[in-house]
Amino acid sequence: MSTPTPPPSSESQAINEIVSSSKRVLLLLDIQEAMLQPPPIGVPGSSTVLTNLAEIIAQARRASPPPLIVHVRNIGDSGDTDEPNTPGWQLIFPPEPTELVVDKLKNNAFTGTLLNDIIPHDAEIVVAGFQTDFSIRATCSAALGRGNEVLLIRGHMRRMIGLRCFMGVVLRLLILLRWRLKQSWRRLGCICLR
Repeated sequence: MSTPTPPPSSESQAINEIVSSSKRVLLLLDIQEAMLQPPPIGVPGSSTVLTNLAEIIAQARRASPPPLIVHVRNIGDSGDTDEPNTPGWQLIFPPEPTELVVDKLKNNAFTGTLLNDIIPHDAEIVVAGFQTDFSIRATCSAALGRGNEVLLIRGHMRRMIGLRCFMGVVLRLLILLRWRLKQSWRRLGCICLR
């Protein structure tokens, strides 16, 4: 004899309703404590972006109907500043009960996560967060490839600035002028708002 499944909680019912009916999504990428550390570990200008992020999250939480709010948390390797269960891994803005948290291992937040199942292909996605040269770029490309409309809001994201070396050879210099970055997003198909 099988045991009956308990009725879903009102919290899980609210989440299911938002997920199933949402055509608007606020996707918060890598907004974790590690990003607030001084460079080169953290992201330059993170305190300014933090204020803007707090504002957009508050507006989304007050919206009626609310968008689906998804916090995407990077899972760092052992010894990384965002290694699981370390202070740097923690989300800066604690999720509310109706918000989802998705852990990712790759730059593209759709790879190896439930985002493909959670976010409808015709949803409008507002993307905000850290590491534009990595996670935001890869995730926006994937979302556009799925058919989503992607919106980026100026001042709600930041990138790492640094130098990567392999055996003494510079592989990539991550210093981009602001206008080049904006043009790059537009070429991808993202809509850039002020």
